[in-house]
Amino acid sequence: MSRVKWVDGLRGIASFVVAFNHYFCGEIPMPFRTYGTEPPEENRRLIQLPPIKFLWSMKAMVLLFMVMSGYSSARSLLETRERRPDQLADRLRSSICRRPFRLLLPVFALAVSSQVAFYCDLFKGALAEDFATWVQPWASPWRHLLYICGYMADNLHIIEFQWNRGMNAQTWTIPFDLRGSYIIYFVIFVQAAWKPRMRFYSLGIMVLYFLRYGRWDIFCFLAGLGLAEISIDHDRTRDYRRFLGGSISYVLRLAVGVYLFSLSGEEDKYPADYRSLGLLQPQIWSRWGWVDARQTWNAVGAVLLFSVLMQSSRAQRVLSMRVFQHLGRLSLPIYLWHLLVYQVIRRPLRDRVWWSLENRPYPGHLKAAERFNSLLTAVVVSGAICGTVVLLVAELYARFMDPHFVRMTRNIDTWINQKEAANMNAECRKDI
Repeated sequence: MSRVKWVDGLRGIASFVVAFNHYFCGEIPMPFRTYGTEPPEENRRLIQLPPIKFLWSMKAMVLLFMVMSGYSSARSLLETRERRPDQLADRLRSSICRRPFRLLLPVFALAVSSQVAFYCDLFKGALAEDFATWVQPWASPWRHLLYICGYMADNLHIIEFQWNRGMNAQTWTIPFDLRGSYIIYFVIFVQAAWKPRMRFYSLGIMVLYFLRYGRWDIFCFLAGLGLAEISIDHDRTRDYRRFLGGSISYVLRLAVGVYLFSLSGEEDKYPADYRSLGLLQPQIWSRWGWVDARQTWNAVGAVLLFSVLMQSSRAQRVLSMRVFQHLGRLSLPIYLWHLLVYQVIRRPLRDRVWWSLENRPYPGHLKAAERFNSLLTAVVVSGAICGTVVLLVAELYARFMDPHFVRMTRNIDTWINQKEAANMNAECRKDI
């Protein structure tokens, strides 16, 4: 099945935004706060308003990743269902088998690399102190190995999330992705013989159900599946466009999507320009707290934005440009490996640039903010170097590591399938 090029480009942009934001969110927090929050003299900046705030929405980007993952995972299976229905069961079996390996082999490589770097005392900053109670540099390799095993086991627990971010805070999304993928496979299997209209109605009910209960991750994956259902059938796509209406609906979805997507996660309540959302949210959301409420609104914004892009041929042409396609090819390694690079080289680079500008040690971001020009220069210069290293690491991963992981995943699936076939043949011979 051919890949959807514009989705790859969008995935590359989302990975870049996450890596870009992670670099300086702890040093320059102003862009991540909402316009109008206290103190007012620090939060009346144009870059704090939508749609520019879109560039600082790294937490909302995770929800967009989930919509894209649901769409991409479902689309190839739905194409098989429409064109070669006799092969759907085998494709589902293969996807169910391959998915955990495809997700966790790169995470395992990252976890091992992080432990090696930590063991060699390459980590700098508070993270090294946080993990001193479990593992220490140059001490007890066995404890490092046990830590990796526990970390990987926690990433496989998709029933009750363990929230073990380890030394790689960005990998908390992996068990969500695995569970969401399995939900999609199950729904596609159940609906394989249904009438097209019944599939569409049932998906709509499920999407609204999980939105009602604030289950933002399942909502995103099922919404991605629903959009994939729409995209593979031209007749239903025309119905979809008629249902959505003309340019007014298009602009409205874009505006609401950007507005919800830009809801900041830095505050612990609705900001002033988002207080109306508190009146609209279901009462049950209050059980889960502000973080889940904010993520649910971000999820709605992500689905609306994706539906707009799915309908816009002009935006798809832009996302299919070579530069965005290259970012899309590197999206997974950029997302996975950027924090390890930052943890190893970011602090020494920033401190050295700051020393060259101020001739004194870096005092921490609060006091450094008093010399904002020097702080900005230190962050930009060190960030440019770190960003170059991240792209280099991502390119090396995409060229030399990822093909091996793809091959290993395929070989494991083939080996399991062949073994099952051999067992079946042996049972048949016994019966004879």
